[in-house]
Amino acid sequence: MTKSMLASKNLPQPITRASEGQHWIRVLAAELALRLNTARESEPTLWPKTIVLHARQGMRTSFRRCVM
Repeated sequence: MTKSMLASKNLPQPITRASEGQHWIRVLAAELALRLNTARESEPTLWPKTIVLHARQGMRTSFRRCVM
């Protein structure tokens, strides 16, 4: 049984424009969607319960959690 899925990116350059942030969120979402679809082949009722986004700016880390 799948307990968690992870998609992570360490970017070579900081994100400075909103469009760059949107691009990377789309990349991460596509990665998670692919993994979820693959996992559903063996567990068709699998559904995410929570998604968490962590962001680091220098030494400061923040996160947002969303219950689905």
